[in-house]
Amino acid sequence: MKRKVVCYSLGVFGSLVLMSGSCDKKEVVCDGNHAELTYEKDIKPIIDDNCIHCHEGYSSFTGLKVSINNGAFEREVIVRQTMPQGGKLKMEELVMIKCWLDGGADEK
Repeated sequence: MKRKVVCYSLGVFGSLVLMSGSCDKKEVVCDGNHAELTYEKDIKPIIDDNCIHCHEGYSSFTGLKVSINNGAFEREVIVRQTMPQGGKLKMEELVMIKCWLDGGADEK
């Protein structure tokens, strides 16, 4: 029987785990060091390497923007960290994506 792991964030103090298991999600916060991010130079390579083999629509900015606008992209990649399936983004990649999203997720 698979047990459900419930994680509660305690901010800078880490995570409290109820039941058995572990919380491997990390809180992703834009660190302010990514002011010059661009979609083409910084974000598209991450998407191309990790997403488009399952999400063909993400091969264009327009296709990706649909999931950004409805909140699905941030929810699954940054908050839940369930994407990419079968892999994990590096924290630096998560921070870059978070900063880009926080900055308006522009194509430029």
